[in-house]
Amino acid sequence: MLNKNLLISIKKNIYTTEGDDKTIILNLKTGHYFGINNVGSFFWKQFKKRKTVEEIISKTKKEYEIDDENLIMEDLERFLNDMLLKGLVKLK
Repeated sequence: MLNKNLLISIKKNIYTTEGDDKTIILNLKTGHYFGINNVGSFFWKQFKKRKTVEEIISKTKKEYEIDDENLIMEDLERFLNDMLLKGLVKLK
């Protein structure tokens, strides 16, 4: 389970472009790029704003009208772990 006070931010040398239904992320350092869906794109936008886990959960509940905080936490944790493994984000 994620610590709700963790601050998530995007590492340097990461470039993004947003389309209608997905976001493309390019790691300029490695040359690797990734596509993420609309929920992932929403999380990514929160990472760009340097939000805490708690702030992201609250914003997601409002945006998608979801009451189940555990469901959001699971999705966020899965997405965050993927972004960490790819070297795209950092935690503080």
